[in-house]
Amino acid sequence: MSRGGGGGFSRGGLGGSRGGSYNRGSGGGPRGGSYNRGSTGARSGSFDQRAGSRGGQQPSASTREARQTGRGDQSTQRSDTGSNRQTSQSQTDRQTQRDQSQTDRQTQQDQNRTDRQAQQDQARSERQDSAQSLQEDRQDFAREVQDDRMEFVEDNYHGGWGYGSDGGAFMAGVLLGAAVASIPRAHSTVYVGSTPYYYSNGVYYQSAPSGGYTVVQAPPGAEVQQLPDQTINVNVEGDTYQYANGAYYEEKEPAKEGDEPTFEVVAPPKGATVQVIPEDAKKQKVGEDDYFVYGDTWYKPFYSGSDVVYMVVAKPEGAQT
Repeated sequence: MSRGGGGGFSRGGLGGSRGGSYNRGSGGGPRGGSYNRGSTGARSGSFDQRAGSRGGQQPSASTREARQTGRGDQSTQRSDTGSNRQTSQSQTDRQTQRDQSQTDRQTQQDQNRTDRQAQQDQARSERQDSAQSLQEDRQDFAREVQDDRMEFVEDNYHGGWGYGSDGGAFMAGVLLGAAVASIPRAHSTVYVGSTPYYYSNGVYYQSAPSGGYTVVQAPPGAEVQQLPDQTINVNVEGDTYQYANGAYYEEKEPAKEGDEPTFEVVAPPKGATVQVIPEDAKKQKVGEDDYFVYGDTWYKPFYSGSDVVYMVVAKPEGAQT
């Protein structure tokens, strides 16, 4: 049996054609056919159309500019966010530094106060120790003076010396200009300018050219640590002086806090009035008035009630040198 057939197929679209033939035989016959498909033109046309359509959809310049602006805004936004984070961190760091600095300052202030308190306590303790030591030194000095008195009397007493009528210092009876072989061991050296003097319990000495020592009047400007054993206060126009054996002393403030004051010899203040004057003051008449002269100090006596007192005055005119 044989089967044969033939046929034709034609397909066209978009100006193209597709054709072919198909032969099929049965019973082992040959099978053959031909197929013809023409589609090149049609598909090419369709592709061109799509390409054209896509080409027409490209963004405009304003769209691209808007996109660029959006991207720029996003970048700026990200930059601002990063900057804000950095600013916040910087503020936190600064606050931490300020807190640390304040803590350091407070710690340093506390330490400074502690150090100052310790220094003040140490200084107070040293002043107390110094005052106690100075008191002990004064007591030792007084004991030495007492001992030296007896030795000095034994070495130099030749009669006629004694205590002043004012009950003053022991050496009240030592005459100005008197020459002595030695001075008490308990003495101190004081300077007025470059001139040295030797001081012991209210009496001043200078070295004699021929050896030994000469008793001299208390030199103004001499500064001593210890007043004579007995002094009296003398007030002159509101100022207070210590008086002993013809010498007037003014108390000086200590150079440093806690130290003892010193006493400076001053020129006898005019108007100072005392009840006693040194034994060796010399009486001198000037005109109708009587005066007493001690060294270069002039005293004028007068009555205060029933007592005789002596006032420091200027050298009267007509007085002998």
